[in-house]
Amino acid sequence: MARKEPQNLDAEMSVLGCGFLEKTALDKIMDEITDDMFYSEANRLIYKAMKELHINNIPVDAGTVCNELDKSKNLAKVGGVEYVTNIIDSIPSTANLNYYITIVYEKYILRLLKDKKINLRIFEKEKDLEIYNYFSPNIRENLFPTFELRDENLKSFKQMKNEGKAKILAKHPCVCFEYFLNDVVQENVGEDSGVLFNIPKIDIICFNTGICFISFKTTVEQSEKFADILNFNYKFKEINSEFTGLKQYENINIQTNSLKSISEISNIIKEITGSLKNTSDIENKFYTFGYTCIPSEYWNDRNEFESFENEFLKYVNTCPSSYLTDLNKRSDEQNLSVISKLRYVRTGITKSNCNLLCSTVDMYNYTKLPYEYETVMYFTYILRLYQKIFLKQVNTEFKSYNKIMGIRKRFIEFTKTMWAKDITTDDTGSLYYKILGSTFELEEQFEQIRKKYEIIYKDLDIEKNNRNYSIMVMLLIVSLILNTFTIIAYMFMGQ
Repeated sequence: MARKEPQNLDAEMSVLGCGFLEKTALDKIMDEITDDMFYSEANRLIYKAMKELHINNIPVDAGTVCNELDKSKNLAKVGGVEYVTNIIDSIPSTANLNYYITIVYEKYILRLLKDKKINLRIFEKEKDLEIYNYFSPNIRENLFPTFELRDENLKSFKQMKNEGKAKILAKHPCVCFEYFLNDVVQENVGEDSGVLFNIPKIDIICFNTGICFISFKTTVEQSEKFADILNFNYKFKEINSEFTGLKQYENINIQTNSLKSISEISNIIKEITGSLKNTSDIENKFYTFGYTCIPSEYWNDRNEFESFENEFLKYVNTCPSSYLTDLNKRSDEQNLSVISKLRYVRTGITKSNCNLLCSTVDMYNYTKLPYEYETVMYFTYILRLYQKIFLKQVNTEFKSYNKIMGIRKRFIEFTKTMWAKDITTDDTGSLYYKILGSTFELEEQFEQIRKKYEIIYKDLDIEKNNRNYSIMVMLLIVSLILNTFTIIAYMFMGQ
């Protein structure tokens, strides 16, 4: 008999039931629960239908949800009208919504912990000392919560059952996992098959706000051509895009021994996230974070960076090697920033790419730098991306007053845990963090949200005072009426 995966279908139904009862409850659920957190496929499909309706300002009730499911040919799949009605009838009020959400999230974390393909990443001070020393205490505590477990506590946590771990991890803002691919040997990959690459590592980084990153670490194999790097980056980034088959570059071919076919990458994403489709304003997209070290013969004292600059700009903008248009690094359209603090290192940053290019002329560039780039700079980039997506998400939610208090609570929590002017005392790291923030326009977004809230909150406060004034006037009128009746009564009795 197959072992039952961690789940609580009653809690899932209760969460959905709360979403049917109140708009504000559905807002909260959408803020904290993603499709893949529902174990039941029926509940996932119903949740997607509810979100689709809510986003388009269509009332969410049994009739509209069933109609939406029927349009997508999923009504019978979920159990028909009867199951949807059972969900609505299963919950009398939204009073315990937080409790239900916690259960669903804990079960989701527990499924990840029990998945044989997935391993919890535990950060330890001795093992990850550079990460520990690099980040400020507040960011370190919230981005890498296991750092706070020391000695006996850490030993106890490692020995704990997965159920106990899930309860602890679900309380933290961020949890990191590693995803392992099955060993695959692809015999038909040859020299003429295109650019050969490997996938040695896949990271899953989950934030408790429902934002999740899947990071594929890829390495180009058996090639010393910079053109292969350019073509690989371009093609890999477009794997999940509707423009994959553009005829202009259809001659670019990439293959890997890590998977039976390239199309499996989309399947892996779907397996982890539950769905590739996103009905909200926040799109699913690939970001490129790359490191390439070129031979010193191309970049040295005699051959300055300018001789390789056009290739660098293609690299930063993930263009194929055959791209002929002259790229202007100062163009506002490109929104490109270049960090050149070290002589033989250039880091180019755009809104969707962060790529580092260096030369082997300096030993540091191919010994210590790759590790730093893959650890502290990588997590700095993830943090900035998270800030970008979260702020965009919150900004799109300022549509109605009834969501303001919920947004306020999330915004304050975000400010306490994941927002900081500086995250490190390292000079290069501070510059990198600052330029990422500037490229993503994070300060502007943060201030925009803060000012929006202040204005709306003042309006709410005025409305609240007006309501209080109306109540006072009504009470005064009632009091006068009662006094009048009392006077009349006395007069009547006097007669």
